[in-house]
Amino acid sequence: MRDGSFVTCPSCEGRGPFTAFLHRSDGVCSVEEVPCSFCKGVGDVTDIQAHAFAKGRELMQLRQSCGRSLFEVADLLEIPTADYSGIEHGRRHANYEQIAQRIKDWR
Repeated sequence: MRDGSFVTCPSCEGRGPFTAFLHRSDGVCSVEEVPCSFCKGVGDVTDIQAHAFAKGRELMQLRQSCGRSLFEVADLLEIPTADYSGIEHGRRHANYEQIAQRIKDWR
């Protein structure tokens, strides 16, 4: 059911922010709380977002199993690489089945 209800973030599995050791290019090191890049540290997302994340991961696995780069698939689809990356990472919605079929046909 995709009705906009909230589910556990599939990226951080509900953990939200995490502690990270950061080493910056200027040599400064620090330990900081870093939010999940998908749920922004909240720990949950809408089921619609979770669906987009899962379908994007399926496309990523398909692309990788075909030995294709993100750039090659974006070029095949004639969309900017950043847009295709957003699809694979669940930030952009798309016709996942149609994209999967185009990647399979391209093998």
